[in-house]
Order: sequence, then structure tokens, then C-alpha cells
Amino acid sequence: MTDTWDTIADWYADLVHHGSAMHRFAREVLLDALPADMSGLRVLDVGCGEGLISRATAGRGAQVVGVDPTARLIERARAIERTAATGATYRVDDGCTLATVAEGWADWVTAGLSLNNVPDLGAAIASVRRALVSGGQLAFTVPHPKAGFA
Repeated sequence: MTDTWDTIADWYADLVHHGSAMHRFAREVLLDALPADMSGLRVLDVGCGEGLISRATAGRGAQVVGVDPTARLIERARAIERTAATGATYRVDDGCTLATVAEGWADWVTAGLSLNNVPDLGAAIASVRRALVSGGQLAFTVPHPKAGFA
């Protein structure tokens, strides 16, 4: 699956960043579910893509790590970060294992339109649970199964 995402990474990032109403709506819904002030909180953004949600939560004061299995999307996120300078960091990592994330590291985990793409949802949720502090929270969006791609 990662090979496919590597092949379409630039197209997908451009779609998300410039023109997809579905992605814009899902991002707004997800960000509305988070505290306006995230100062002192640690956020793990699973399936971060080029880092739109990562940068938004960093802008709210959070310490943010964005992970995505697609190396090209992480390259794009890092390139944007060099000019945006939000403090977010980005790693290539699999949402089913979150091998680069310490147990109990995150106060919040965000997953914007990404959990629907993991090959093993149970493993991904178990990894998210492991990464969260006790009482930590997961905020995610997935596309409605009846909605067309927009």
C-alpha cells in the first residue's frame, strides 16, 4: 500500500492542499474538536500527509509529531516546515505500529482521513492507545462510506 501512496503523493498533497471540499470539511471538523489552546500538550498526528493538521495544532501551542508511512509526503511536510517554522517534526512511521513513538507520549492523537487507509485498523487503534497518556484523547475523521470522492 505504501508503494501506491508514494506514487500518488504529490497529486494527493496538491488535492488536499488546494481543492478538495471533503478534505477541507474533514480538517475543519477535526480541528473544531480540539482545544483552542494546546499549550504544553503533545500531539501525535497519524497519517499526517504534508502536515496541515500538524501545523495547525502546533499553531495552537502544541508540541507536534506528525507520522506518515509515505516518505514523499513526509519530505513535503519537512520542506513546508522549513519555511513555516511551527516547530512540528515529521517521521516516516506506520500507523499500525507507531514504532517511532514512545509509550504514553501523546496527550492527543489526531488522524484526519487516515484511519480508513490503514491495512489493520485494530493494530492502529492499539498503537494509538499505547502512544496516548492515561486519559489522552483521539480525534479522527473518516469519509462517510456513502459519500463520493470530492
